[in-house]
Amino acid sequence: MMRIEAEALAFGYPEHPVGRDASLSIGAGEVLCLLGPNGCGKTTLFRTLLGLLPPQGGRVLLSGEDIRQLSRAETARRMAYVPQAQAAIFPYTALDLVLMGRIAHRGMFAGPTKDDIAISHQALADLGIAALAERDVTRLSGGQRQLVIVARALAQAAPLIVMDEPTASLDFGNQVRVLSEVRRLADRGIAIVLSTHDPDHAFAVATSVALMSEGRIIDCGIPNEVLTAESLRRVYGVDVSVEVLADGRSICSPRW
Repeated sequence: MMRIEAEALAFGYPEHPVGRDASLSIGAGEVLCLLGPNGCGKTTLFRTLLGLLPPQGGRVLLSGEDIRQLSRAETARRMAYVPQAQAAIFPYTALDLVLMGRIAHRGMFAGPTKDDIAISHQALADLGIAALAERDVTRLSGGQRQLVIVARALAQAAPLIVMDEPTASLDFGNQVRVLSEVRRLADRGIAIVLSTHDPDHAFAVATSVALMSEGRIIDCGIPNEVLTAESLRRVYGVDVSVEVLADGRSICSPRW
């Protein structure tokens, strides 16, 4: 069963440490939401969890195996990645881009199978963007491209997905679609790690939350215990109100 663990992880770039002492554990069907201000090290931490950056201390384990001992192909079969929104450079169709998520299962130079194509079309349909399949991604809006990148991760069919601010460039309706897909994937036993700046997203989908500041995870636990008005004020420097609704859901709003 898939589990990713970070043990006393130090992370950063050569001659530029970013964070240290990060310890996390996420298993099948769990959703960990990482929150913290811009520049606190969330993306660098994610790149280290994915094996794209070597740890500067500690280690990352995938189902008990040190990620440094795994090949790129083995890692790709276990983890999919949704990076932050980025500009498209090459004029691939949306379907071509999603099909790239299947490379981990068939190799770099093998052509897509009928199953690969069906899985990729289904990933687009699950996010409500089936009509974009033959569209040039350079001509899509930033939000549409981000949904295509999420669909690529779905098509990869890995038991763990790491999402770096997957809703940042999306309108309200598409944010709801992505968060609904996160919940659906968790219900299927997929482990998910995602970052967001919106506490309400964490309240909606997370089984656990990590609050990050200046390269350190300062608290980790269930959302209602970690995301308090006091902790959010300490990390973000703004006054907010956290309220529990009659149905048990929590919401966060600014205190003007």
